[in-house]
Amino acid sequence: MFEEYLQRIEQENNIKILYCCEAGSRAWKFPSPDSDYDIRFVYVHPVEWYLQLTPGRDTMEWFSEDRVLDFSGWELRKALNLFAVCNPAFNEQLDSPIIYRKDPRFLTSLRDLVSNYFLPIRAFYHYFTIAHKMAAIHPIAESIGVKAFFYIIRPLLACRFILDHHVQPPTIFADLYNTLDIPELIRAQLGQLIEQKKTTKEKAQIRVPAELVQYTDQIHQEMGALASENAKANFPTTEPADRKPLETLFQNCVLKNQ
Repeated sequence: MFEEYLQRIEQENNIKILYCCEAGSRAWKFPSPDSDYDIRFVYVHPVEWYLQLTPGRDTMEWFSEDRVLDFSGWELRKALNLFAVCNPAFNEQLDSPIIYRKDPRFLTSLRDLVSNYFLPIRAFYHYFTIAHKMAAIHPIAESIGVKAFFYIIRPLLACRFILDHHVQPPTIFADLYNTLDIPELIRAQLGQLIEQKKTTKEKAQIRVPAELVQYTDQIHQEMGALASENAKANFPTTEPADRKPLETLFQNCVLKNQ
């Protein structure tokens, strides 16, 4: 799927796409009927591009005419540098269940290294910031936009997962909340809302059960209290990981594309 678009992007920009996947609600396994496609990819230039004195642009965007297909790519060096300091969004992409293109060695190497470069405190603040900003715009209540609600509850549960396990949360939402110790009623209500979202347009309002509203608000307050205090005390001390494996991967990918 979308292979013709990937080939077009490669030919027009003289690049090689190493990895391409779905991100967002489709990767989380609860898209709405009108959800667009958030397609993310990592690409590498010919070796000559890396020898120029002035650095070139390291991102790329492309949209279909109807804006349903949203392609966004990171150049290899940028992607690996962000990976090295823990970028949860990129980690999610590496764990995406929907893959459109992959260099097996590239993907396997990075998946094996996620735990080496994962920084729990950084990931915690990443997810809490997403939830907190969305809750400020769309207050947690029984009547709320379906997309807004999941952009609050999902990152909050990711925060809880990181506190419990100190590793990258699963990309698929059901895998995330089924791993956590949460009340069975809340688990069932989340499952029901996921099924409802699959048939509800993204901007539509939904009715969230009172128990789930209370639970979401409670987690928001708990995570907010941690975020406003010295959250480092809740996570193990992490030393910077050796970047040599990423340097080797970078060199191999560039030289392979010469």
